[in-house]
Amino acid sequence: MKHLKLQDIEDYEAISELSLSNAQKRELLKNEALFSFQEMTYANQLKVSTIIDNLFDFNVQSIEQEMLTEAKEKFPSGNQRSWGRSMHDDHQTYVGLSPSILQTPYCELQEIVNELEIEKNETVIDLGAAYGRMGIVCEQVCETIEFIGYEYCNERVEDGNNVYEDLNLENKSLEQQDIVSESFDLPVADYYFVYEFGHLKEIEKLFEKLREKSNEEQFKVVVRGEGAKSIVFHKHPWLTVFDYKEVGNCLIFSTFMEDL
Repeated sequence: MKHLKLQDIEDYEAISELSLSNAQKRELLKNEALFSFQEMTYANQLKVSTIIDNLFDFNVQSIEQEMLTEAKEKFPSGNQRSWGRSMHDDHQTYVGLSPSILQTPYCELQEIVNELEIEKNETVIDLGAAYGRMGIVCEQVCETIEFIGYEYCNERVEDGNNVYEDLNLENKSLEQQDIVSESFDLPVADYYFVYEFGHLKEIEKLFEKLREKSNEEQFKVVVRGEGAKSIVFHKHPWLTVFDYKEVGNCLIFSTFMEDL
């Protein structure tokens, strides 16, 4: 598995029906080509990412379908914009969104992690982690990177942690959490990932938590989503004091001047 040829979508399709042991999954994760499909079309990036999810035995499709079925039964007049909030205490969890679109493709996550040059024993926090793909990518880079992914939907958290356990990822975990709650104290980390996880006012609250944290700590923030990026430039310009980088669909901001 470690040296398996993975270059075209046909290579991934050829292994898509495999049933792997946990040992084989861990071996596959060591394959440096596993997430290197940035040159494919976006549609194929989504397809390959779904294949990888299935190889690692994520239950994304079934869990999302179960939540959608329940939402339609309980809230028949709802839609993709309202089902998540109706199901999860007014938190936008995007119930009804296509599972392939719900998460960032593995290849884009790999591109970001490579750009950041995350070192061993550094901490990565994913604020809106869904099933925890980022933790899988971090593990391939270095087993000692500490990854914590926060996600409000407990079904996703449990499924992701089951996969982490099967892969024996000792320094990677997912936690169910309301990240914009006033009672949530944002832990110290070297890197934070921020997505458009809900209403823009909620995202603003998260950036305010990060601003407060920057008074004491140095870190980088990866922002994905046009709305979230707009908030940075219009309401949180403290993140733009130093040069930022564009990687894929993300912007990487830093709270400190990097060494040349």
